[in-house]
Amino acid sequence: MTDGWLDKALSELSEADTAAAEEGFAPSSRLSKANAKVVLRELQKSIELSPSVYPTSDQEIAIQFVASEASVLILCDQFGGGACFSFVERKNRWARFDDAMDLPSGFATAEVLRLTAIKKQGGS
Repeated sequence: MTDGWLDKALSELSEADTAAAEEGFAPSSRLSKANAKVVLRELQKSIELSPSVYPTSDQEIAIQFVASEASVLILCDQFGGGACFSFVERKNRWARFDDAMDLPSGFATAEVLRLTAIKKQGGS
């Protein structure tokens, strides 16, 4: 179902430590990178919209989907947890998970699918 974005996203993930160093950030933990890889692989099964993947100053890995004036940001933290922040249809929604492996199971996938629908309609 994907448009082939997984290879690009995994490439961005593999370059996260280099990107972090360029920004003056500490590198992301192995756990945050491993969890991000699993989350990306799970999301690619049902998501067509291509994400950006990058490190944060808090040693997290960010996976961000954007369409017009809407976005969904997924964070995999250094301790194995994760969060999803959504701004779709001018509404803020978020969910936090103790285990990042729970991210793609419901809320995050649903929010990115909402974002994808918005993009297909050509609106925000």
